[in-house]
Amino acid sequence: MNRRIWSTCLALALAAPLTARAVEVVNLNADPTPTAGGTALWITLINITDNSASKPYLITLDPGVYDLGDTRLQLKPWIDIQGSGQGNTIIQGFGNPTAGDLLNGVVKGASSMELRNLQIKCLGGGGRNGIALYNSLASPTLRNVTIVASGGDSNWGIRNNGGSPLIEDSTITVSGGSSAYGIVDTSSTASKPTVRRSVIGVSGATTTFGIYNDLSGMPAEVRDTKITVSGTTSAYGFYLNTSNGGNVGNLIASTLAASGATTNYGVHFAGVGSDALTVDNSQLTASGGTSSYGLYVNSAGLTLRHSSVSGATRSVKSTLNTPKIGLTQLAGAFEPSGFAGCAGVYDASLNFFAGPNCP
Repeated sequence: MNRRIWSTCLALALAAPLTARAVEVVNLNADPTPTAGGTALWITLINITDNSASKPYLITLDPGVYDLGDTRLQLKPWIDIQGSGQGNTIIQGFGNPTAGDLLNGVVKGASSMELRNLQIKCLGGGGRNGIALYNSLASPTLRNVTIVASGGDSNWGIRNNGGSPLIEDSTITVSGGSSAYGIVDTSSTASKPTVRRSVIGVSGATTTFGIYNDLSGMPAEVRDTKITVSGTTSAYGFYLNTSNGGNVGNLIASTLAASGATTNYGVHFAGVGSDALTVDNSQLTASGGTSSYGLYVNSAGLTLRHSSVSGATRSVKSTLNTPKIGLTQLAGAFEPSGFAGCAGVYDASLNFFAGPNCP
C-alpha cells in the first residue's frame, strides 16, 4: 500500500470514536409445532437478564409460526427481535385472556428496542378484545413489521397507552368486531407515535378507525402513509377527540380514505384548548353512506394546506371554530360555522377563491 494512503487510513482509524457495541446474537430455530416455537421464544426472552445499553442483544427468528396462545410476550429494553420476513416469521396469539381487558396484547412493548422483518398476528376470539401490540409507557421501534388483528369482539392493531413508538415501512391490517382500530393513542400521559411510509387498513367492523386519539394522544407525525377505512355505521380515517389539550400533530404527504359506512370521515378533528393539527400535502376523501365529510372540524387549531379534500356531503364541515385553509382543493360543498380563513383555495371545477372567504 502507498505509504501516504496507509498513514492516512491509520490516522482516521485512530481518530474514530470507539462507540461500537458488541451485540450478543441469539438465533432461534422455528419448531415444526407452532406452540412449541412460541414457548421457546418466550423462554429465550425470559432467560436474558443481563441486557443493557452496554450489552445489547439481538434475537433472530427463522421462518415459521411462533404461537403464544394466551401467553403475553413482554419485550425488554436492549433486546431487538428480527424475523426472516413479514410473511415468513409470524408471532401470534389470542391477544387478551379475559373479556374487557385493554391492558394486554399478543406482544407488550418496551423502550430502547426494535422489532423488524416479522409479523405480529392477533387471533382474537369470542368475548375478547383482540390487541396485537400493546405499549404501556413504552416506545419500541417497528421497521418492516406487519400487524394483523381480527377475531375479537373488538380489534386493535397497536394500542399505545402512554407509549410513543416509531413505526416505519410497516403494514397494519385490522378487521371485524363491533369496533376496529389501526392505531390507538390514549392516556393522560402523552402518547405521540411517529408513523412513516406505512399502510393502515381497517374494515369489516361496525365502527372503524385508522388512527384514534383521545386524552393526551396524538401522533407527532404521520408522513407518507396510506390509511383506508370502511365500516357499517361509522368510519374515521383519523379521529381526534382529546380532552387534555396541548397536543400538536402533523399529517404530511399522506392519503386517507373513508367509505362504506353510514357516516364517513377522512379526518375528524375535535380537540380542546391548545390542540393543533396541521394537514399538509395530503389527500382526504370520504364517500358513500348517508353523510361523508372529507374534513370535519369541531375545534380551533386546524391548519390545512397544499392538499386535496373531497367529501360526498361536505368537503369541509366546521361546526364551532375557524380552520385555516390555504392552497388547497375543496371538492364538495364547504360548510363553515362562523369565519373560516381561506387563501388560494379552489373547488372541484378549478374555480379559484383568493380569500379570505372560503368557497
